[in-house]
Amino acid sequence: MSDEYERERKDSITNEPEVDEWLLMQAVTKETLKIEGVSRFAVSLTDNLSKNLLGRDTGGQGIKFTKDDDELTVDIHIYVRFGINIPAISFEIQTNVKKALEALCELSVEAVNVHIEGVDKPTA
Repeated sequence: MSDEYERERKDSITNEPEVDEWLLMQAVTKETLKIEGVSRFAVSLTDNLSKNLLGRDTGGQGIKFTKDDDELTVDIHIYVRFGINIPAISFEIQTNVKKALEALCELSVEAVNVHIEGVDKPTA
């Protein structure tokens, strides 16, 4: 598909530009993993069940989008490396992800919630 087609595609119900969730997931993944100290995304139980029992891979393990009217909320579940300043890394993720998503789509990003699920031990 061409870029022009993607930009012009409309949601059949609201006649608003359609936001491709896969594209949003890729942007969030890229912006999160490029930050020093992020170890990995946290995989939830429901992601594991969907993939293993139902054969469906959500593709966005550790990332959840909630759309309310024209506002988008993103929940990111990650593990960080030992010794990282958690408030600083969370703020950097929030800033980078919000900027990237607002540049990518016409939705306003209401919140980027960063959930630190754990700390990975340093490797010897």
